[in-house]
Amino acid sequence: MTRIAMVRAGLAVTLAVHVIATATGCGRSGSGEEPMPDETGRPDDPGSELEPQADSAPPCVEECGDWTCGPDGCGGSCGECSFPRSECVAGTCVCEPSCAVGECGQDGCGGYCPPCHTGDPKAPWSCDQHWTLCDETTRTCVPMERICGPCSDASSLCDRQKLDCEAAEAAVPLADCSGGWCRVQGGVSFVMGGPDGGEGKEWGGPGVNYENSYPRHPVVLTRGFEIMQTEVTTKAWLEVMGTATAPTRYPACGSDCPVSMGTFFDVLAFANRASQKSGYKPCYVLEGCNSPAEGWKLECERAIFVGPDCGGYRLPSEAEFELAAGAGVTSCFPNGCALWGLANCAPEEDVSKMAWFCGNSAVGYEGCKDCSSIGGTGPRGPPCCGPHPVGQKEPNAFGLLDVIGNVVEFTGTLKADHHEGLAVDPGFDTVINQPVIWKGGSYSSTDTNACVGRRNGIRLDFEGVDAGGVGFRLVRTLP
Repeated sequence: MTRIAMVRAGLAVTLAVHVIATATGCGRSGSGEEPMPDETGRPDDPGSELEPQADSAPPCVEECGDWTCGPDGCGGSCGECSFPRSECVAGTCVCEPSCAVGECGQDGCGGYCPPCHTGDPKAPWSCDQHWTLCDETTRTCVPMERICGPCSDASSLCDRQKLDCEAAEAAVPLADCSGGWCRVQGGVSFVMGGPDGGEGKEWGGPGVNYENSYPRHPVVLTRGFEIMQTEVTTKAWLEVMGTATAPTRYPACGSDCPVSMGTFFDVLAFANRASQKSGYKPCYVLEGCNSPAEGWKLECERAIFVGPDCGGYRLPSEAEFELAAGAGVTSCFPNGCALWGLANCAPEEDVSKMAWFCGNSAVGYEGCKDCSSIGGTGPRGPPCCGPHPVGQKEPNAFGLLDVIGNVVEFTGTLKADHHEGLAVDPGFDTVINQPVIWKGGSYSSTDTNACVGRRNGIRLDFEGVDAGGVGFRLVRTLP
């Protein structure tokens, strides 16, 4: 007997009592029978033509009691069931989850079916790397052919997978890139976050503290979005903002290097200006701002986010960034795992192919950072490290570049503990006046600090970015 059938049987008596009460007038005001009207439509009362008629019966009083759904006895409702598969049985919402074999995603009752496990996780890595993407429309796991796209466009990460090139050519890719932008389709879910210290072998060994990067939990993103393929460069900043200088601590790195020390409000001002230049409505209202002489180092009392359907350019939510960066992967890096152990600057092969981090970020330009104290008990960083020009490393499965390493990136999500359980479109905070989440790691990060699921908070003012190493990329919701 299903759960709904059991509830139906158990509440049959309650339902019968409620129906009898409704039929006999309980739940409605007044008692006894009303006088029958005569052929004129007036009550059959000889004195009715001489005496003023009494007011109509008092209004009906709802009698829901402990019912949370169903009729209230007055033509209204005691409440509605909130989940798609919910059914009202004798005043109680009952839901039977749908997670048949082969189905993934939301179960129709506020929960989530067992996550997808797509890919070839055992070779050539020694860790259990797999992808968790689910198409919420078809409720089927997204195959690697849709994640990677045609074999001719596949990154080395996708080359490691046993792709069916014919199927990949015919498949509708989940993401495609052109003109410096990558379009990621909506209506998908994935598992977000990282392991706790007890599961540390995936991310660098037991006992590693990943702060508030756990628990892992399912996330649904209903909107598609386009995201910049690389971080915003100093050249792009100057073109959009028209200032004499760009917010970078490393001008000697060159114009193709990422912006690295703009405040959070500088970033929002850039997004608004870029929207205006493209004919879109700005997504942010900045309140109580100063007027810095440089044209950046902007500080404000707060920012008001219009919402993800604002139409213009904006920062990604944390969930959007994590989806775009990792394509729903469970491993530390989009292309593999941290196999060397506990957060150091060892020249990891997987991370070195995709990111600039403390194990490979040595530079020769003036004004570099001394990273020789970074690395814990393992290999240390170089005495002169810094960011590099964007787009020099391998792309991830979606075709994005520099999603880990080089500079950490702002999101528009306020710093808070991860949501436990299913979350739908999380992280679109309206009032922003507290630290926000950064993602991605930087040139001075150790290997595991660059993990896709890694997260931390950053201040909004200039002190939060004065050390350099903080950049961003913009997104826009697809129409």
